[in-house]
Amino acid sequence: MPPKLADESWHLDKKVPVAIIVVLVGQFLLGLWFIAKLDSKVEEQAARLAKTEAQVSVIDREAREFGNRIVRIEEKTSSMLTILQRLERVLDGRRTETP
Repeated sequence: MPPKLADESWHLDKKVPVAIIVVLVGQFLLGLWFIAKLDSKVEEQAARLAKTEAQVSVIDREAREFGNRIVRIEEKTSSMLTILQRLERVLDGRRTETP
């Protein structure tokens, strides 16, 4: 293969149809439009993700608080059951004493 000469630089031949040039420019512009649209969708999804993460953290915090409340309710219920059992024993003892 012979080396290229300086006067053989790249150039556009007049035989290239205008339609091909228009199609290439159109494809380039559509590609830019597609990328811009894709970028806006990515930004929208990022915003939605941030909002969802905030909601998840709120739900997580509320779930922990709810768990703590359940534990306190169970403790109170247990103490109430103990009191009721003592009262039942006292009442059973009174029933057996008075025939």
